[in-house]
Amino acid sequence: MKFTSPSSSPDSHATFWRSLQTLSVTRVVIAMVLLLYVSFSDRSFWIASSLGYGTICVAYLILALIFGLFSAYRRRQFMLQLLVQISVDLSVISKLYILAGGAKSGLAILYLLPLAGSAILAPLIVALFFSAAVALFLLLESAYQIFVVFEPNVPIWQAGLYGAAFFTMAVVVNRLALRLINQEALARERGRDLAMQQAINHLVIADVGDGILVLGPDTMVFTANPAAQNMLGLSGRDAVPGLKLQEMHSLLPVADAFFSWLHRFGQQSNNPDQAYFITIKLRDDGPLPVAAGQPAVWSGRRESTMHLKLRFVEVEAVALSLRRYVVFLQDVSEIENQAQQLKLASMGRLTASIAHEVRNPLAAIG
Repeated sequence: MKFTSPSSSPDSHATFWRSLQTLSVTRVVIAMVLLLYVSFSDRSFWIASSLGYGTICVAYLILALIFGLFSAYRRRQFMLQLLVQISVDLSVISKLYILAGGAKSGLAILYLLPLAGSAILAPLIVALFFSAAVALFLLLESAYQIFVVFEPNVPIWQAGLYGAAFFTMAVVVNRLALRLINQEALARERGRDLAMQQAINHLVIADVGDGILVLGPDTMVFTANPAAQNMLGLSGRDAVPGLKLQEMHSLLPVADAFFSWLHRFGQQSNNPDQAYFITIKLRDDGPLPVAAGQPAVWSGRRESTMHLKLRFVEVEAVALSLRRYVVFLQDVSEIENQAQQLKLASMGRLTASIAHEVRNPLAAIG
């Protein structure tokens, strides 16, 4: 089974260490619960053996705190820390299991924490090794109670069930953890690709000559590239996203064209490439141009006329309930000026040709 090492990438490395910290916190909580249980139970637990029940709980709590500090502040040798912690957990729980009376104590359930932690954070072979060790210990302890201590009421079948449950839990949890790790790696990779694509789109949209607007059905602007802001006179506004075109008097022609297109073609699955030509008047605050040597005269507002060509396209997103529309703006004022210049040039050539044709007969007659 392929296992993703915690050192394969910085992101997965941080994820594994966070999981180890969670395991350490859970260990501290369990140690405190065991210590409280010992404190409020029979005092004979404190002197059950040469190494008392309460002494083991106190030592386990101290070790749990040390493990938590190591996992938080000394992030080195992840697998070594994990193996040491799981080994200590199994050893302490086994000692408590024996002191509490074996299978009758019900403390075998405490093995779930370290075994689940090894199944999540370690390869499957390691998790199965720990599960096998615990299952063998439970069976040997039950056999010892039956054949050495001659305890006839020891439920040895319970040890077998615990062993089978631990093996099953190790396999299932390890598979689920591996799937989650792969999903996290895939999501991280997709996130990087999406961030790169967004950066590329932002660069392309920012440098393109045509204006691009992303609108909602109510003409709310979600995105506007610099060219569109210059064409619509929005360059000086602080919050262009969130602005509604129909709320600005100068941009009403754009909103009217959008609603007209939406009423005619917006409900169709294949929107036609319908172009709209509009004229908007933009107001600008600034001084009037004056002759050289004279002071500047501030006249308040000036109006400039923009001739724009608009194309509307609906964003096709079947899985999303949101509706967005992309508006392509093209400034046709320069094109009209070029057409006017070409028309004047052709008229000049025609006039010169007529004058030449008239001058030749007049020269011959003269």
